[in-house]
Parts: sequence; C-alpha cells; structure tokens
Amino acid sequence: MEKARVHLVLLRDALSALKNLEKHGSEDADGYFARIEQRLDSEQAKTGRRGSWMTSAGA
Repeated sequence: MEKARVHLVLLRDALSALKNLEKHGSEDADGYFARIEQRLDSEQAKTGRRGSWMTSAGA
C-alpha cells in the first residue's frame, strides 16, 4: 500500500511540474543553479554557515 501511495505522490508532482512548465516555460539550468548558489552564499554571509540541507548531506 505504501508503495502505491509513493507512486501517486510522484505522479502528482510530475503533473504539477508539467503544468508549471506549460504556464511559465523553462529556463537554463546554469542560470538556475547560479541563483541557488548566490542565495546560499548570501545565507552563509548572514549566518556564517550554509543552509541546513547542505550540512545534513555532509557537504
């Protein structure tokens, strides 16, 4: 049963992503990751550490 629920969640996420692509188009991955890196660098400058998702991944 849990496996089926996970599949439904993934399918909903995929459908949501497709609708967003239709509505907003897509963007260049390099620009996207540059913005994320800039945001993380800004957070690091404010707090002195990277975001919690980076530290939990062992980075």
